[in-house]
Amino acid sequence: MMIFPAGPKLPPVLEFIQTRQKFCQLALDLVAPTKIADGDESQCFMNAYRGSSAHQCTMCSGWLATPLQRGAAFQFTQHWWNFDQNAYRYIDHSPAIEENAVYILDQDLAQFALVNNDRLTSCVARSLVLEQGHFFAIETIESSYQFKPLDDLSTETLFEPYLLS
Repeated sequence: MMIFPAGPKLPPVLEFIQTRQKFCQLALDLVAPTKIADGDESQCFMNAYRGSSAHQCTMCSGWLATPLQRGAAFQFTQHWWNFDQNAYRYIDHSPAIEENAVYILDQDLAQFALVNNDRLTSCVARSLVLEQGHFFAIETIESSYQFKPLDDLSTETLFEPYLLS
């Protein structure tokens, strides 16, 4: 498990990892996938699924962390990619990934999606924004985006809109 020293302010990616790790059984980690980009845009789950079948890779889940243009805010977008056990490397088949995106491995998301597949309407959790030390879920309402404050970063909270009763 990653432990970060207490201090005045952590960089946004480390602040996210420290906060999210409290709700995870598996350790979060920074990884650097090889970008193949032979999949379909905005279809990361299906790209990883096809990659696991065609290339005998396992599916991995986590986050893409990117700075937002406004101020010091960061966006964390849930994402899927693959791990090639033979070549011992991560591979991302999704195109159009921002060059400065940081990949954060979070396999608790994958485990949750696997165990709750029959209850989920989407295997991709909500995207988040970290701004001024607070996390917000990005909600799409009638073709516009709204930020919803979050009390925690538990896996259930992240998948909440996609869980059937």
